[in-house]
Amino acid sequence: MRIFWVRAIAFVILFLALLILGLSLERVTLAFGRLQPENYAAVARQAMRQGDLDAAERIVEKRLSKHFYDFDALYLYAEIKAHKREFTTASEIIREVFRRVPGAKANDVAAYGYDEAKTYFLLAKYLWRAGACEEAAEMMCAALDAGYSLAQEEANSYMDEAALTSVQAAGVARVAAKIKNSPAFLRAIDILLRTHSMRRRGEILLAQWMETVDKNLFGAQMRLRALLSTSPGDPAVNLALANVYSRAFRKESAGARWQSLARETTGAKVVGAGLFRLSKGNYVDSRGIVMGRNGTASARIFTGAYRVTRLVMNVTGTWAIGMYPVLVVRVDDKEICRLYVDGLQPHLFDLSLWPQGAPKDLSLELEFINDAFEPLSGVDRNVIVHDVILY
Repeated sequence: MRIFWVRAIAFVILFLALLILGLSLERVTLAFGRLQPENYAAVARQAMRQGDLDAAERIVEKRLSKHFYDFDALYLYAEIKAHKREFTTASEIIREVFRRVPGAKANDVAAYGYDEAKTYFLLAKYLWRAGACEEAAEMMCAALDAGYSLAQEEANSYMDEAALTSVQAAGVARVAAKIKNSPAFLRAIDILLRTHSMRRRGEILLAQWMETVDKNLFGAQMRLRALLSTSPGDPAVNLALANVYSRAFRKESAGARWQSLARETTGAKVVGAGLFRLSKGNYVDSRGIVMGRNGTASARIFTGAYRVTRLVMNVTGTWAIGMYPVLVVRVDDKEICRLYVDGLQPHLFDLSLWPQGAPKDLSLELEFINDAFEPLSGVDRNVIVHDVILY
């Protein structure tokens, strides 16, 4: 009888032990799995949920030190920085994603998680929060064309902000024009037209809206002519008018007069196409710098006696596989901004890069980064830089 009870107790103990082991097996497996290097993201996100952002950052940095082309890790790294409200740093990490992609492709190495549309979206998101709203708008337009699922919602959040600064208004106007949101566009334009330093930008954007949305080509011309009467020496206004005429009459020569005036303006430093050193496969013709493949155009520039504050460029981009070209602008080897060459062609960019005046001697580099070719239709994504003017 005693042996029976000993065996029964032993059986019960063994049964309970197996039951406890079975119930805890999943938890033990998950805990063990988090210790594996491949599951760094789960560990980092748990640290984020617990509010230990520094620990999460260290985990991701360790991963990146061993896996240079882990783009998922870079996205997570930027997210951690954004949680710490270091938005400028977060945007720089996303720029680093773009910089590492060519190396991954050239070396045929494993690239974990790279998503082009997501990268444009995240760059736009973090740039906006960092206050670089105009470049954020450029990248948001790229994300919208790339079809990223969250891009429309993010763009709407910009337009729904209760109070816009003039810089935010410029970004909102750009995105609103892209998606043809009339109330948001007109609200932003009203802010730009009432801000002295942004009035020129607002007038040019409004003229483009009149041309594309209102189909009022004559009104767009008259608006720009009126602006030119108050800013006769501004190359951006002359080029905007040249573009309207070239589109209206379907030939480049139609706007030649205003293009010449832009180039002859006192205080304008025209950087001729012949001054640029081009990477292989790109060339210069009567239209300007033709970039038919990914590569760079770089020039050393002496700005002269005038105080240069702006970079004005007139660029044509051709559409292929759902997107237009992206052009990276660098000054003295530092990336300044990324531009999306969509919409009206040629596309005018008026960039206020040097509020205190540009250096007297600087290097300018333009890089085309997203060349594409669709073999069935024969459509090629290319860039033509018609004008580069420092003013």
